[in-house]
Amino acid sequence: MEQLPDNTPFLLLPVKVETKFAKNANGGNELWVRFFPDTVAVSSHEEELMDSEVEAGQKYWTSIWETIRQPASVDDFENAKRGAWNALASRFNPHRSLWIARKTRPINWNEDILNDIEELEFEPLETKASGWTLAPRTKVMPDRFVVTTLQKQGANFVQALPPVVGALVPDTLILGPDPAQLEGEFGRDPVTGELKLDPGMAWLSDFDKAVEVGMGVRIPLPDPWHRTGFDRVVVLGLRLSSDDFESKQLVEGLLNDHRYTGGIAFLPQGTATNNSEDVPSGFNSFDPSNEKSFQALDNPANVNNWRLTHQHHLKQDGQRFAEALGIEYESVAPIENAATSDVAEAIAMNTALYPATLGDFLKDMVGEAFDDNTRNLLQGFFQSNVTGRGQIPAFRVGSQPYGVLVTSDLGRWQWSQGEHIRQEKFYNNLLMRIRILSGFWRQAAASVKHAGDKNEPFQRLLEILGLEATSTDYFSRKAGVDEYVWNYYNYYGLNWLFFRPTWENMKATKAGQLAAVGLAGFNDLQINQITFFKNREHLYGPVVDGDPDLPLSETDGIRPYFKNGEDRRNYIHWLLNSSKHIIEREQFVNELEKGVSPPKALLYMLLRQAFLNELANTGKRWILAEKLVTAVPNNPRLLNMNGEKHISNRDLLNVTVPQSGGVAIGEQILHQLRLPIGDDFHPSFSPMLHHRRAVEKLANLPTARLERLFAEHVDLCSYRMDAWITGIFQDRLNTQRLQPGAHSRKGCPTITGAHTSVLTVGWKTCGHAPHRLRQCDHPLFPKNFSHLTKLPW
Repeated sequence: MEQLPDNTPFLLLPVKVETKFAKNANGGNELWVRFFPDTVAVSSHEEELMDSEVEAGQKYWTSIWETIRQPASVDDFENAKRGAWNALASRFNPHRSLWIARKTRPINWNEDILNDIEELEFEPLETKASGWTLAPRTKVMPDRFVVTTLQKQGANFVQALPPVVGALVPDTLILGPDPAQLEGEFGRDPVTGELKLDPGMAWLSDFDKAVEVGMGVRIPLPDPWHRTGFDRVVVLGLRLSSDDFESKQLVEGLLNDHRYTGGIAFLPQGTATNNSEDVPSGFNSFDPSNEKSFQALDNPANVNNWRLTHQHHLKQDGQRFAEALGIEYESVAPIENAATSDVAEAIAMNTALYPATLGDFLKDMVGEAFDDNTRNLLQGFFQSNVTGRGQIPAFRVGSQPYGVLVTSDLGRWQWSQGEHIRQEKFYNNLLMRIRILSGFWRQAAASVKHAGDKNEPFQRLLEILGLEATSTDYFSRKAGVDEYVWNYYNYYGLNWLFFRPTWENMKATKAGQLAAVGLAGFNDLQINQITFFKNREHLYGPVVDGDPDLPLSETDGIRPYFKNGEDRRNYIHWLLNSSKHIIEREQFVNELEKGVSPPKALLYMLLRQAFLNELANTGKRWILAEKLVTAVPNNPRLLNMNGEKHISNRDLLNVTVPQSGGVAIGEQILHQLRLPIGDDFHPSFSPMLHHRRAVEKLANLPTARLERLFAEHVDLCSYRMDAWITGIFQDRLNTQRLQPGAHSRKGCPTITGAHTSVLTVGWKTCGHAPHRLRQCDHPLFPKNFSHLTKLPW
C-alpha cells in the first residue's frame, strides 16, 4: 500500500455484507461474514450476435440509407431513423438493440455522403446459436477481502480483533447459472431434495464454498466477543493484480456492459425516487416508446466539445464523471443524460449569489480577519469545489441508483509538498478552520435522525424518511448593535441594573464562541459588535416565483412580467439588461409600458443585491487599477457622522471620471459587459463578467430547479460543512486529474492519474450478539488509506 503512488485515487464499489454468529464443527463460537457483489459490479452482456440480430441490424442501417437516397426533407429523414429504430428496438429490447446497431454499423457509413454510397459494406461477424451463452459474472472483485471488527470507545472506534484476510477471489466470479451446465448440473438432488447448482455458482448458497473463493470468512470469537458482539464490521478489498491501465479498462467495460443490458443513465437533480399517481420513479430503464434509447443512439454528448472545454464551470456532467474516474470520454458520452449540466448550474447559482451571501458576510461581518486576497482565494475555492450536490453526478444501473462521493480522512489530511505552493498559507488556514467548524457540525449532526440510534425502529424509519435533503423553510433573525443596546438600557437606569448581568453573560458567550472558531484577538469585527435576537421570523413569501402556495415546475421558468409574442422577460432578464439606475430603483415596465410591482421572491432580492454588490466591487477594482485613488476603505457603520468623509458603495458607482467617457462608473461597466470582448476590455471587469454569465445561465431554468439550487446555496452558507469538507478532497482530485500544458495524442489535456490503479471494493455493516445487526451511520476507512483520495460509489 505505501508503495502505491499517492496521486492515484481509489475507486470503491459497494458490496452487500451479511453476518451471522454461529458454531463451528467443534462447538466453538465464530462470526461468519460473507460478501455479495452489488448490481454495479455485475456483467451479463454478450458481445456475439445471433444471425437474427445481425440480419435485423443490417436491415436497420439499410432502411435509413434507402430513405436518404430518395428525395426527402429533413423531417422525413428523422422520421425514417425513428421508424427504423422502433422496428429494431421492438423486436429486441432497446438496450440490446443499441449493441446490435453498433456492431452492424456499415464500414463505409457517413451521413454527409450517403447519397454517394452505391452499396453499404457490412463487416463479417461471427455469430452464436442462441441468445444466452454466458453466465452472469463479475470481473471487478478485489484480490482478497479483509474484515476488521471494531468496538466503540467514546467517540472513536478501535480495533477489537486482528483483521481477517479472506482467500483469493477468482478474476471472474460466476453469479448465476451457466447455460452450458443447465441440463447436467442444475436441478434438485433426488435424495435430499436440495437445489443442485453448477460448481461455478455454488458459493452463492454454500458458505464453505464462499470461503474457498474468498467471498466469505470465519472469525473465531474468544470470550467475551461471542457475547458482546461488535459495534462495527468493516469489509474492504483491493485489486492489486490489475495495473492502472487494466483497471481503467475494467471500469470502462463495466459501463459499456450495463449500457447494453439493463441500461445506465445519469440521474438529473429532481428525479423522482418513488412512483406516484402523477410521476413514475426515475430509477428504471422502462422505455415503452423507445424514445430514450433513440436519443441515446442518435444524440450522444459531443466528445469533441468536452475535449475543448477546460473551464470548470462549463463542463457537462458526463465530462465531470469521466474525468473524476479517469476513464475515456468515449465510454461515457453515449450514456443517457451525459450532456446535462446539473453541477454547472449549481456553480452558477453559487457564483450569482455569493456577493450577497457569504462574500458580503466575510467582508462586512468579519472583514478584519480576512484581507482582500484571502477573500478572493476563498471565493475561488468555494465556486470551484463546494456544491450541495457534489461535483460528480449520480447515476443508475438498471433501477439501482448510485451516488459518487469524493472523500478521505479530514483528521489526517495534509497538503502535499508543492500542491498549492503559491497559496500555501491560505490552504493551511482553510484546512485549520474547516477542522474547527466541522467539530461543531459533528456535534449538531449527532442529533439528526439516523440509522443506528437507539430509538424504536419503525418510528426511526418514519423520521428518517421525513428528512429533506435541503432546506424547505426560511427564517430571518434580527440583530441589534451593542452600542444601541447599551445606551438604551443604561438610559433607563434601574432596568439596566437588572439587565446588566445578563448582558455581560451574553458578551462573554459571544466572545467565547468567536474564540472557538479562531476569531479571537480581532477588535473591530462587525459580528462582535452586534447581538442577534433569540426569536426568529418565518418568511412566508415566495422563494422563486409568484404565489408560494403554487407548486413549482420542472418545465416552466419564472413567470414573465413582460410578454410580447416570443419576447418574454422575467426578473433575471430584467437584471441582465437594465441600467444601474433602473436596477437600483426596481423599475419594472410591462409590454403595455405600464409600471408593475417588483417581485417579492427571495431569490430575486438576493440576486439583485448580489449583482449590485459585485458591480460595486468591480467599480472599486477599476478605479484602483486606473490609479484614480490609492485605496478604497470599507465604509463605517455610520457614514460621515464624525467629521470624516466617506463615499458609499452606491454613490461610488455614480461618480463620473474622464476614463469612463463622461458616463457614471457603474453604467460604463454594465455597458462594457454587454459588448463583445475586445482589446479594450478592462481586466478588472473579468469578475463581473463571470458573475453576469452565471446569472445568464439561471435565467431560463425551470422554477423547481431554481428552488433546489437556491436552497443548496443557502445551506452551504449555513450548516453544510460536509460539502466544504468534500470540497477539500475535490480540490486535490481536480489538481491530480488535469496537468496544464500536456496534451495527449487526441489533442485533449492529459488526465494525470487517470487510471484507477487499485480497484477497491468495500462497504460496511454492524453487528451485535446474539444475531442482531445494527446499521452504521458514518463511513470508516483504515488508517493507512487516509493519505489518499477515495471515490466510493
